[in-house]
Parts: sequence; structure tokens; C-alpha cells
Amino acid sequence: MKKILNLIVIAFFALLIAGCAGSRGAVYSSLFDHENISISIREFSKEGATIDYTGKPIMFEYALAAKIENNLRKKFAEVRIISQTDMPTTDLVVEGRFKAIDEGNRSQRYWVGFGAGKTTLAVEGRLIRVKDKKVLADFEHKKHAWKGAFGGSGEDLLNDNIEDMAEELAEFIENPIQNKSEIDNVRGGLMFNPNE
Repeated sequence: MKKILNLIVIAFFALLIAGCAGSRGAVYSSLFDHENISISIREFSKEGATIDYTGKPIMFEYALAAKIENNLRKKFAEVRIISQTDMPTTDLVVEGRFKAIDEGNRSQRYWVGFGAGKTTLAVEGRLIRVKDKKVLADFEHKKHAWKGAFGGSGEDLLNDNIEDMAEELAEFIENPIQNKSEIDNVRGGLMFNPNE
């Protein structure tokens, strides 16, 4: 019995140590020479999105682009936000659309919990090299929130979703090879040399 207990303890610590040395610890070279690359973040479109939101007006299209831009500001030579109709004059452009904006149900979050009534924010998008319109990567990402005082307001939780999503998308945009595990679905291949 004591041998089995010792084996279980040893196996537990071996798994713990192996988990700490997983693939997240690997070092990858970056796709971009960030100091010489400029990037535009196009306001995300709501066209075709499933929207269930009745709270105070949030300019979702601009809010997500602005948060991504803020997260990338120190990473690239130049970062700017452009409207849906503007032509990018930068090296790269990120464009995307919302697939779902759902404030969930506050009473379900409060009374039921366990993820019931959660908010949902879902997007899909692409990272494009402007000079030849080559898609370097496309992505889909979804965030949920369900915690807050008395179930939390849908507006506050969606703002939290925007903040978290922008941070994760910015990490992905900065280095799509290393950070693709944070994104729900990276479709297609990633181009390894955006400057070729």
C-alpha cells in the first residue's frame, strides 16, 4: 500500500514538473521585424452578427479595434485604427467581423450560476499583408463572462470580454506562430515570412 502511495506522489510531481516545461516555455523567433512594420486595425464589422444586447450603447466595432491598437502600440513601428471604408497605407492590416454579441441573462447568472446566462463575444478575422493582399493568418475567437456582483451587468461583462479578447488577439497578431494556442481557431496555414 505504501509503495502505491509513493508511486502516486512521484507521478503527481512528475506531471507537475512536466506541465511547467510544456510548449508554452518554448522560444520562437518572431514573424515580424516589429520595429520596421506598420499595422492598421480596421474597425470590426457587425454585419451578419447575431446580436442580443439591449444595454447602453457600446461602439463594439471601434472598442475592440481601439483595445487591440492600444495593446500593439509598443510592439510595432506604427499602429493605427482605420474605418471600414479607409484604404490601409501600412504594411499589415487586421480586419474582422463580430459573429456574436450576446449580453446573456443576468438573473440566470445570479440564480443559477455555473456559466448559465453567460455573455458571449465572438469574432473572426484576418491578418493581411497590404502590398499584395496576401492573408498571413485567419482566426476565430470567442470569449464568455458570467461573474459579477448580483450576476454582473451584461454591459460590464461584455466590456471585460472586449478587454480580454483584445489582449489575446494582440498577442496573436504580434506573433501568430507562438501565440496561436490562445486563439480558438486558426484556419489555414500561417505564412512564415511576411516580408518575402
